Amino acid sequence: MPAVPGNIEVFKRLKEQINIPLATGERDCTIWGVIGYLQEGCADILEVDCAHTGGITQLRKIATLGEAYQVPLAPHCVTTDLGATASLHCSEVVPFFLIHEYYPSISPPGLVRKNWTFDDAGYASLPEGVGLCCEVDEATFHRVNVFR
Repeated sequence: MPAVPGNIEVFKRLKEQINIPLATGERDCTIWGVIGYLQEGCADILEVDCAHTGGITQLRKIATLGEAYQVPLAPHCVTTDLGATASLHCSEVVPFFLIHEYYPSISPPGLVRKNWTFDDAGYASLPEGVGLCCEVDEATFHRVNVFR
């Protein structure tokens, strides 16, 4: 992020001086956090995080708003495999989807049983099945206590 989040005036000045795409939204939680960037034309990519926005519904709303301004979605995804699965579900239906961030080392081993994979080239398969298509292993959850 090239400036302090929420400082749209700085983003506007940067956009006037820099000829590279500016991404923002990692810390924005609702459409109200990103709309100023879009209205001022100073965001080229929305990097909102499904786990921080309140889930699939809010991520989809932000993606739809971005689509209205011709700004693609590149989900910032620094969460467990459960959050990544939710984010991939949403990304599958976003017309202006660009790329998806994913950190496999964030999930404690064995915490989430998922049915999607990613390869060495960085491509992910899509979750298949009912609901989020994954399960949280409760024994592992209690053992690692992810909320410490």
